[in-house]
Amino acid sequence: MKTDTAYTKRVAIKPKHAKSYRKRHYGLLVIAVVAMLSLFGLLITIRVQIDAGATDSRNFVASTFERPTSTAQPVVSTYGFGLKYDPRRLYVSAVDGSSGKLYIGYELTTPRAYKLLKFSTKLAPTRSGIGPDTISLEYYPDRAVGAGQSLGSVESSAVATTGQSAPMPQPAQTEVVTFNGINFQRTSWRQAAEGGGLSGQLTSEFVTYTAIINNHPLLLRTSPRLGGNLATTDVAALVSSITTGDVTASSATPTATVVAATTRSRSLLDDLLFAPVSASQMFDSQGISALYAPAVVKIYNAYCMDIAIKGQLFVQAACSGTSGSGFFVGGNGVIATNGHVATADPRDVAIQAAYTAAIGGNGQQLATLAELAGLDVAQLSKITDNDILLDTIFSAVYAMPDSEFTTPRAVQNLLVGLDSSDPDVNKLLDATKAYQTYPSNDDIRPARLLAADYRAFDGIIRYHNSDVALIQISGRNFPVARLGSLGDVSQGSSLSILGYPVAASENAVVARNISAVTLTSGKVSAIKSANGDSRQLIETDTTIGHGNSGGPVFGDKGSVVGIATYTIDGSGSGNGTFNYIRDIADLQALATTAGVPLRTASTTQDTWQQAVAAFDSAHYHKALTLFAAVRQLYPQHPTLDSFVGRAEKNIADGKEARDIPLGLLFAAAAGMLMLAGLAVFLIVRHHGKHQVYKLASGQATATPVDPTIHPGGGFHYSATPAVVPVVANSPHIVHHSR
Repeated sequence: MKTDTAYTKRVAIKPKHAKSYRKRHYGLLVIAVVAMLSLFGLLITIRVQIDAGATDSRNFVASTFERPTSTAQPVVSTYGFGLKYDPRRLYVSAVDGSSGKLYIGYELTTPRAYKLLKFSTKLAPTRSGIGPDTISLEYYPDRAVGAGQSLGSVESSAVATTGQSAPMPQPAQTEVVTFNGINFQRTSWRQAAEGGGLSGQLTSEFVTYTAIINNHPLLLRTSPRLGGNLATTDVAALVSSITTGDVTASSATPTATVVAATTRSRSLLDDLLFAPVSASQMFDSQGISALYAPAVVKIYNAYCMDIAIKGQLFVQAACSGTSGSGFFVGGNGVIATNGHVATADPRDVAIQAAYTAAIGGNGQQLATLAELAGLDVAQLSKITDNDILLDTIFSAVYAMPDSEFTTPRAVQNLLVGLDSSDPDVNKLLDATKAYQTYPSNDDIRPARLLAADYRAFDGIIRYHNSDVALIQISGRNFPVARLGSLGDVSQGSSLSILGYPVAASENAVVARNISAVTLTSGKVSAIKSANGDSRQLIETDTTIGHGNSGGPVFGDKGSVVGIATYTIDGSGSGNGTFNYIRDIADLQALATTAGVPLRTASTTQDTWQQAVAAFDSAHYHKALTLFAAVRQLYPQHPTLDSFVGRAEKNIADGKEARDIPLGLLFAAAAGMLMLAGLAVFLIVRHHGKHQVYKLASGQATATPVDPTIHPGGGFHYSATPAVVPVVANSPHIVHHSR
């Protein structure tokens, strides 16, 4: 109520207002603050626990999926020499000179009397040469070097006994180089094919390094290439790593029967394992590994066949094989991979046989192939460029009708490994050479080729095809990889490749029969068009190791943008390697053309991703429930057991993240805020009445007010001082103006 300009308010004061504060009010505030701090501390504890569990989970993921090692792998021969090689780039096998047995991969970490080592790399076709590159190193313990015998004579003798057809290769350039105190004679060789005409115009080249170690010859040589273009990077690295050591030479000498048996059993095994390389929203490399590694599979492709062209037997018992990677693009068992991993086309095999014979000095098969393709051999003889000549012949062969190629006898064992087990390689080879089907089981299943866009030795002068294929195995509920597009990445984008590179060959298929998905990471260097083709390639610094061929390449959005395909050695100049990825659009186009639907919806994949998200956030009980659902859907899941085991261990170690219902959490927080607000309100109100009490008790000044206006009497704050007596400990009604 107002009187003139004064506003008065009735305030009731009581004896309790004599105190400046009340304990219960501040106690209520303290309780509210302590409760809020406790809730905050609990949330921090839970967050720390979740972070610790997530860190443990991600460390587990990082340790579960292998990464390619950059450490050079040593091989020591007890004949008195050793060397190192890069397992990311090379497949290696070795023959023990004492027993005649073949060893591969991790078995080579044990020193033995190795006398023959074979290193295999695969470079994508280039203008100056095609085909797989191999480097062999042979030591001759049964051939002593005579006193005063020169390196040149030792080299010529060794080259003459390496199984080359006549005519004898001729040295083109020779020099002496020294590595680690060992003198090597380096020679570039040229070898013309036998016969005249088309055969005579084919010339292959190779390089040898010859040394004398412990008074016995050692010869390292590259495989012949039409037109040269040797993989000088790998050769130089191997030669420069050769050393002599204080090792004891083996006194045992294998018998001729043992050596012959080893040679017979070695060729197909080498071909099989020396695979052509061309090569939760957690979308960093580790997250991609966890989510999509189960969708990546191993592929083994071994075959033997007789081939007739136009009814004429062209090649007999052509046996070979490869291994690589693939990934599910359909929950119904459809798998994407490279064409060179999955195919066994009679055209490809016939061309391979003719080419191999030509680089060995016999060009007759190539000439016969040209004639069967309807080419004028006389006109071909006028072509002086080997690359143009080969591309012309091969293109004519691929233009021939399918009906003109028959296989009177053939077998292809195209196998897909679903978990970490591998087929028994020896049994696989024996079955294939006997034209028998390898027995399958739940973990290793036979596959059939659905479609392929591929031709052997493509890219000699231009690319005619891509290098993609679709195969299928029986079954359902397979995990799948999510497909993206080339537009998901650009220069500098992160890439992750999953596959079975070193593990596919060095998984000790003989020693331990276990392999694991390997992760390699890198960046997009550039996006380019294929030579002579409008299709796109991703150039990357990401290592495409052996066996990675056909593996999925993920962009940083967590989708597949391409297929690991090619590795190229700086145009043969030794200027480093370049890795290329086929655009996923090539695969999608093949699927459309072949009428193969890519059904990437998968209950197994969805459930697995939910399980990984729960595992990643340390909610292990929830993860175990989801893992059980995955097991029921897909018992062959390759990483399930390891995740389950880690989840159970973390629960036992008390690393489980505790869940608090969000509704209860919000209700508790709201209640604490209301409690704190009430305490503050009571404190402020009491403080105001205490000030009035002080005024009424004479601790302040006031002026009387008109009791007719304010019945009941009281006091009114004024600028004019006046002393008003107050009876202690009695209630008062005080009016004050504002």
